[in-house]
Amino acid sequence: MYPRPRPVWGGHLARVLLALILVSLVAACAQPTPTPQPVTIDFAFFEADEAYYQALATAFSREHPNTTINLLPRDWGILERLEADDADVFVVYYLLRERLERGDLVSLDTWLTADEAFDRDDLYRGTLSLYTRDGKTWAIPAAVDVDVMYYNKDLFDERQVAYPKLDWTWEDFIFSAQNLTDASIGLYGYAAGASPEDPVLFVIQHGGKLVDDWQSPTRTTLDDPLTIEALEWYADLIYRHGVSPTPEEARRLFSGGQYALYAGVVSGKIGLWTSNYSAQGGRTWGRKWEFRWGLTTLPRDKEAATLARVEGLAISSQAENPEACWQWISFLSRQVPARLAPARRSVAESLAFEQQAGAEAAAVARASLEQAILIPPDIQEMYDRLGRLWTEVVEEVLSGEVTAQEALTRAQAEAQK
Repeated sequence: MYPRPRPVWGGHLARVLLALILVSLVAACAQPTPTPQPVTIDFAFFEADEAYYQALATAFSREHPNTTINLLPRDWGILERLEADDADVFVVYYLLRERLERGDLVSLDTWLTADEAFDRDDLYRGTLSLYTRDGKTWAIPAAVDVDVMYYNKDLFDERQVAYPKLDWTWEDFIFSAQNLTDASIGLYGYAAGASPEDPVLFVIQHGGKLVDDWQSPTRTTLDDPLTIEALEWYADLIYRHGVSPTPEEARRLFSGGQYALYAGVVSGKIGLWTSNYSAQGGRTWGRKWEFRWGLTTLPRDKEAATLARVEGLAISSQAENPEACWQWISFLSRQVPARLAPARRSVAESLAFEQQAGAEAAAVARASLEQAILIPPDIQEMYDRLGRLWTEVVEEVLSGEVTAQEALTRAQAEAQK
């Protein structure tokens, strides 16, 4: 006899169950995926950068189609006074301390730890720590404005003076200024005293200090011997070397009142002057430089140093979508700035930055960023108060009324009161 066939119910049942599972999966796939809710980020920034941020907002939205950047251009005065409910993301510089006291900002540490794409080590030394308080980071650096030396290429060519190099010294600087100067026709090598901050740059180059610690000042040190030496050297640019007019001579030659030296620069009568990196071509002066110009680092003495100000990006504590805000500021920190130097080495060393800024400006930015002394935003008010006293000292010394030692000794005594 032949063996009796086995029941096939078990295999049939398995096929039925498999079919039901497949039907369920198809039905599930047919269900519509929930559409993400659109996100809008209100972004407050300096109004001069509107076209720049408009282009970046468009590029960001292509990567994040669900996110819209609502641009809020503001002048600096308004931008510094904005509070938490005025925007989701701020460009910050001044008043960081006041914003922290009000609880306006959200700590960024969660994202800084979790976001592997955000490389802290790529940021220039000290830029991130500017925005770290109480063990937390409240903003990330995006761009830096460094003080640099500008020069009139037309005047250098006319006087057959070699252009300054990145590694030039105080001696090189005086040599160039002397060869540019012809006081008989109102032509000068340097604009000494164009701003009260200008001699500070030479003080730090010489190793002097106005306060005991630039980042965490506890007392003024205006009578520091190196500070006195540096200011005496600076006054010598007028009274010994004759490469700069006195304040009175500048007003007579170039008019413009307290801005007479700037008028001398614009009129092509001064060969060298200091200003911010962002001032290129006169764009922050209110008047375009009509001559061929170049820029270089500050001449070095005992140290190679310059001052710098950092623009940061912060997220409001009232932001409804802080995760999207982080994506936006992280994206911005990797872009070539519109008018400042990058806060990231990778950006500063990129071909894109060199193409935008030009080879000379890019090289000066990179060298200056390595030398920069960064003033913390939340103690700027202290420096402003000190600045009023320093301005009086500079005016007295450059007018020839008193020596640097007399003026600084008196100022230190007044500061201690």
